[in-house]
Amino acid sequence: MDEATFRMAMGAARGDVGQIEWTTPGTYQLTVPNVGVVSLVLISGAGGGGAGTSSGAAGAAGKGASTRWIKDLPVTPGEILTVIIGAAGPAKAVGAGATATVGGFSALLRGGTTLLRAAADGTSTPIGAGPQGGTVGGGDGGSPGPTSAGAGAGAGGAGGYSGNGGTQTGGSGGNGTYSPVAALPGGNGGGIGLKGEGASGVNGETSSLGDRNGRAGSAGVAREYGGGGGGGANDSRFLAGFAGSVGAGRAIWGPNRYYPSTNTQDMT
Repeated sequence: MDEATFRMAMGAARGDVGQIEWTTPGTYQLTVPNVGVVSLVLISGAGGGGAGTSSGAAGAAGKGASTRWIKDLPVTPGEILTVIIGAAGPAKAVGAGATATVGGFSALLRGGTTLLRAAADGTSTPIGAGPQGGTVGGGDGGSPGPTSAGAGAGAGGAGGYSGNGGTQTGGSGGNGTYSPVAALPGGNGGGIGLKGEGASGVNGETSSLGDRNGRAGSAGVAREYGGGGGGGANDSRFLAGFAGSVGAGRAIWGPNRYYPSTNTQDMT
């Protein structure tokens, strides 16, 4: 019995109330406890920043991760679902090019059917009804900003539970911004937390005294989870960009528990 199955079984034994989260990229098997519905949130991996190029261009930053949650997904006790958690987009090596990389997608599958997908490339599950029941919500990742005077671009923040990254609405992560000082990397985007919609993150500042990094939303910490990586600068040093943050996921079950914000804290 793997850890996920064990924890789900323990939750069922304590009265069919529990939760489990996945914060390391990979593929997992989720065995449904003795409940008829579950609620789940997924955050995709974010893009990494590009390095400055020898042609004089500063590096583009990474897009923020998209977030998708599903409420009241009908399930059968004992059935096995597959959870995929996306990897972060890596930063490019110094001088390797100004375009950013893209992080991996996160998904929930039943057999060959995708029930929920979060991705930074426009292929996330549409908001509305899920393909096999449940209500889907979430937000898309924030777009990276422009470069300025050789400074790297600021990265996009993670999408929130009901707002897009960088909009400072719906529990989203804040966007990073470029440096007002030439030849410095751009700021990272803010991530979000897994325990339901909370306050939104704040975008980074462009003043010379400000912090270029975006702030996390929904009780997240820094870029985890889903914040994009800032772009690399271009000067004689060719400063590399930053990698994006990893994806993550969390499932909850029990009476009157569902995303985006109803009894989404840890419960036993």
